[in-house]
Amino acid sequence: MTTTAAIDPIAYQREAARRHYAQRQPERKPRPRIKPTAAPVAAELPDPPAVEAAPRAFLRRRCSELDTSVDIITGHSVARDVASIRHLLMWEMHCAFPRLSLARLGGIFGRDHTTLISALCKHGYVCKPKVFATDEQREEAYRLLLAGASNRAAGRAVGVSYATIALWIDKYGWELSR
Repeated sequence: MTTTAAIDPIAYQREAARRHYAQRQPERKPRPRIKPTAAPVAAELPDPPAVEAAPRAFLRRRCSELDTSVDIITGHSVARDVASIRHLLMWEMHCAFPRLSLARLGGIFGRDHTTLISALCKHGYVCKPKVFATDEQREEAYRLLLAGASNRAAGRAVGVSYATIALWIDKYGWELSR
């Protein structure tokens, strides 16, 4: 029989916490692993594969060619080998199905469209650059507004939205008699 003076309180608390945690947590299953294969770089790939009838069929076929599972590729793993293959497949599917929206394509992988854009940028995808209005467009809009045109009409005439015209009115302090 031990006395209370002989028990180390810190060791006792650690052991009690370990037992409590072990009772509450179910046994963890090992995470599925894929065989590490050297995924080809986009520059080494042949032309984009021929278009198939369904994007999911394309994904299943490519996963079997790469000797991996669709569940692993579309799962939550962020392991580098899994993510690199996932990014490669995202790029291939984007090339194979150009009319498929990024949101729908991302949904096939269980990802957001912004994640898909990030993956595509790693393989040389370039988004449309932002187009900014020129000084001439602003001056033309201001002239039209002074002549009595509505924001919508001035926007249509110079090629911007009416909300942009309203923003310019506030930003540049245009005085209009309305």
